[in-house]
Parts: sequence; structure tokens; C-alpha cells
Amino acid sequence: PTTRERRELKRLKRIDRKVRKKNLSRQEEEFWDRAIERAEDERTGIAKGDKECPFRRQAEAGHQRASPPSSLRATTKEISFRTATIMRNLIKRASGKRGVRFDLKRNEHRDYRPADPACPDGQAAASEDAAPQDPMLPRRPLKSILADAVAVADLLDRPTALGDSGADGHYLTEQDRSDAELPVLGDSTKQVSVANGGVSKGNHVTELPIPTKSLKARLADTFSDFKHSLISIGKLADDGNVSVFSKDGLTVHREEDVLITCKGKPILIGVRDDRGRYRIPLVPQTRGRVAPRHPNRQARTKLYEANSVYDLPSTEEAVKWLHACLGYPVKSTWLSAIKNGHFKGWPVINERTVKKYYPETVETPKGHMAQTRKNVRSTKPTPMQRYKHADKLRGRRERDIFVKVYEARQTVYSDQTGKFPKRSQSGNVYIMVMVDIDSNCIFVEPMKSRKDDEMQRAYRKLMTRLKRAGVVPKKHVMDNEVSESMKDMIRDDYKLTLELVPPGMHRRNAAEVAIRNFKAHFLSILAGTADDFPLSLWDRLLPQAELTLNLLRKSNANPKLSAYAYLCGPFDYNKMPLAPLGCKVQAHEKADQRGSWAFHSVDGWYLGTSNEHYRTHICHVKDTRSDRLCDTVNFQHKSITNPTL
Repeated sequence: PTTRERRELKRLKRIDRKVRKKNLSRQEEEFWDRAIERAEDERTGIAKGDKECPFRRQAEAGHQRASPPSSLRATTKEISFRTATIMRNLIKRASGKRGVRFDLKRNEHRDYRPADPACPDGQAAASEDAAPQDPMLPRRPLKSILADAVAVADLLDRPTALGDSGADGHYLTEQDRSDAELPVLGDSTKQVSVANGGVSKGNHVTELPIPTKSLKARLADTFSDFKHSLISIGKLADDGNVSVFSKDGLTVHREEDVLITCKGKPILIGVRDDRGRYRIPLVPQTRGRVAPRHPNRQARTKLYEANSVYDLPSTEEAVKWLHACLGYPVKSTWLSAIKNGHFKGWPVINERTVKKYYPETVETPKGHMAQTRKNVRSTKPTPMQRYKHADKLRGRRERDIFVKVYEARQTVYSDQTGKFPKRSQSGNVYIMVMVDIDSNCIFVEPMKSRKDDEMQRAYRKLMTRLKRAGVVPKKHVMDNEVSESMKDMIRDDYKLTLELVPPGMHRRNAAEVAIRNFKAHFLSILAGTADDFPLSLWDRLLPQAELTLNLLRKSNANPKLSAYAYLCGPFDYNKMPLAPLGCKVQAHEKADQRGSWAFHSVDGWYLGTSNEHYRTHICHVKDTRSDRLCDTVNFQHKSITNPTL
């Protein structure tokens, strides 16, 4: 194609993309409108069913109040209108001009159309929506129509059930079971979640009079608080039946007696979940699969909103939230810290819930995936060891006491990481890592370079933090590559015994292992940040990353405490609530700091919780590019919080 044709093709593609985007946005807005309307209808129904509502009692009292008697003027006016109507009817009868009358003696009916010769000009009784009929077809007798109406009325008077494809079992009302004279086979242990959020408990188990193959498909549970009986379509399908829905009704057939022939492609395709319910996607489908959809900004905001772990709709969502707050730790590490009591006082977190709802996220292997070790489930046969005096080793242990003495080492190790790929807004590209052996606590401090002045500044800051925590080390082990001025500062200012590891023997330095563990933890945190989070703010995430890492580590001096608790005491989550680092937030603006018609919040990213304030978060505002302390924050994580509609 020529250049002009290519340009025209690109222009048409752009127009097509805009049209599809506009249609998708319109469909999403319609979906949210329907969801909000449905939620409002449910709330209205719940409010109407509440007999203790003061507004309802006030309305009922108003309805029961007797109406005042009519005045003499209104009574006279009503009598005059009735008299005039009677006089008009008498005049019509006297003149022979009668209105429309129905002849009940004739036993047939006829549809009049302009094409029918029996229809007068200008008259047409058929509606616009009625389907065209052949004038030569025989008319249904009126007696047949009345018989069908009577049959339908008789059917509705009997106890009936609603065919429900969303029910996972047959549920009858106690009144319908009594009217149909169904037997009681025993007490029911069924508990069903209803639409208003409550739980209904079953009364009895009964058997439905339907010709199914198995008894299981006929068993039903009765409830006293249900308004309608429900027949499960899914339970009938499990018994080998096929249900056919149409505009006239529902029929159920044996699977071997049904042959369905489809001329075209299906307009909807649904799947059946684990609870037997049929789920149909609410977005357009292609080739029998749900089409991938990227929600717009409005939909993402509605899906991601959550203020704290207490606002989440379920325990599973709460575990996901706290897992992200702790930096996406490995399951075994998290469970080990929970068993050791590191998270006492935290909401939701316990060994049982974490085992059940631990989220398999992408962020965890991003930082913690390692090479598979050798000799794991080895297939090499190992000879069995036999002891000469094995019979003497048998016995009964009773009141055994084990004592372990830990000698305080009062030693710290330190080293520097490699250069970070992105220079921060503060100019930092390196991290100094220091580990205290007794507490097993890891401390980090960002650095702008590896020059002596910058390294001494970072070292002094880390030692000040140790001194505030009550730790006074006596020995410092560090890498071989260190300047003389740095050595003099460690010996003279802090009176420490300095020890350098041999050249090339990095494994002798415990800080190397600490660097590896911290980098794995920090990489998982970076993988979980928002898509538009500026990487130049990475050094602002270090304080909370250090805190969560030390919460997961066990102290060497006191194995029953975490490394954080050994130095700083127990961590109170209710006093310092945590959130996933780097997620989007809506930071609240105080009334005296915003205009009369200004928005109540600003866009930003979460940087951590302030340890100097009560329930206060540090956020980076997007517009001003500055940090702000906020006590009211709305978190909008990209994949965790999904409240139910």
C-alpha cells in the first residue's frame, strides 16, 4: 500500500479504538448504575421489612388515622356530578347512541386488522407489538381461552416452588410442605446465607414428589423464614436432567431424551462454580471465553477502596492486606514468626487463618525465589545405621529439663550493598546494612556515595540508633575494604574492637547474609508498589521495610521474642497501623487548608507509618511532590482490596 493508504488505515484504526473505548466506558457505567440500583433496592427491602423502624411506625399510624368528614360543599358537588352522569346515560339510551358493549353469548373472538374486510375503515384493534397473523387461520374459541386461564389460576393456588439456578439445594417453606402434605424425614442441619447477610437454619428434611433417578435429588430442607420455595436447577442437572427455559415456562427432561441442535453461536457462555451455581460474565465474550478487560479509573477506584484492615469484607481479604503490609513474606517464615508470638495483638492474624488464606502472590517469588538445593528428596539409597546397644536406649522420659546458655557477644557486623539502579530524589544510591548479633536485628541507612564522609555519617546514625535502643557493642566486624579514617573513627570515637574479614572471604561477614535477606524482602516490596509509583522514592520506603523485616526475625538472645520486640518492645498494630508500601492513596485535606469548592482529598502514594505520631501515615503528594503527614487516608491497592457490592 502507498503512504496515503497507510495513513488512512491508521486513521481508521484510531477512530475504531476511540469508538470501542467509548462503548466499553458506557457499558461499565451502565453496569455500575445497575449494581447501585440493585443494592439500593435490597436496602429498601430490608428497611421495609424492619417492623421496629420509627419511620414505618409513624407511617402506619398515619394510615390508621381516621379521615375527617367531608364538608357540605364537597358533598353537594359530588351529588351534582353523579346526577349529571345519570342524566347523560339516560339521554344516550333514549336516543339509541350506545357505547361499546360486549356480547357474552358469542363463543369466539376475532382480531380486526385494516386488511380484514370485516373491519370498518379507520379501525384497527391489533397493537403494534402484536405478531402478524394469517387471516385464514382458525380463531381460538373463547371457551378454550377461559379454560386455560382457569387452569393457570388453579395452578397458582396450589403450593408451588421457584426454579432457581443459583440455589445449591432444594429449599421449601414450612407452610408449603404442610399444604402439600410432604413427609418429615428428620431434622435439618442446613444453614443458608440469605441476601440480607443473615443465616437461616433449616427445620426438617423432606422428600419431593418428583421422578428423579436418585433419592439425593429429591431431598429438600424446609425453612420457616423463607417467603418462597426454591427448586435447585443445578441439583436436577447433577441427577442427569436437562432444564429448558423459554418465555412460556420451564420443562425438565431426562438427559438421554434431549437432543439440542444450535444453528448459530451462543450469545452467552457461563461456568459452574464449586457450590453448584451458574456464573455468567457481565462483559462481552469472544470465542467462548471471557474477554480480557482493563477497568477505567472510576471502576478501579470503586474496586480498590478500603480504609483499614477492619473495613475489608472477609478474613481472606484481611490476610492478603496484612501479607502486603509485611512485605510479602514467605509462608514458612510468616508462620514461624506467628508461632513464636511475634504478632500478638494483631487483628485476624493467627496460625490457622494464615495457613488457610495465605495468598500466592507474584511479589513473593520476585524477591525470595532461590536456586533449588542439592540432595532434596534424593533417590540414592542410604544404608541404615544399627546401634550395638539399641535395647539400652529404650526407656521412658519423665520430667526432662533442657537448659541452654546464650553468651552475649555484643558484636555488630556491617557492609554496603551494590549501587541501586535508580538515584533517589535525595541523591541516595547505596545502603549501609548493620546487623546486631544478640538481637538479630538488621539496620539500614541510605548513602549518597561510598566516600569517607558519607560512610561516616551513615555509620554514626546507625550507632546512635543502637545506643537509643540500649545496645552497647564492644566488637565490630566489617569488610576488608575500609579507609584508615573510618578505622580511626570506630576505634577512637566508639571504643570498639575492630576486626576485618580476610580478603575474598565474604562469608565470614554476617552482614553479607543480612544484605541478602534484606534485598529479598525489599525487592518483594518494590514488586508490590503501584504501577505509577516513582522509583526515585525508594529510600523513603526503607524505615517500614526494616520494621517489617525485624518483625519476622527471631532474636538470638531471647528466641521467644522478635528482633524488633527485643530492642523496641512489642509492636502495637492498633497504635501504628501498617499498609502496603507504595500503594495509591487519597490523602485527606483539612477544611481550613482547602477552598470552599476544592476536593476533599489529593492523590499520592503511601511511604510508611510515622513512629512519632498516633495513627498517622506518611504520604507523598503527587501534585506538590512533597511528603505529608495524614491521619485520614484512603488506600487503593492495585490487586488486594475488593469490597462486595
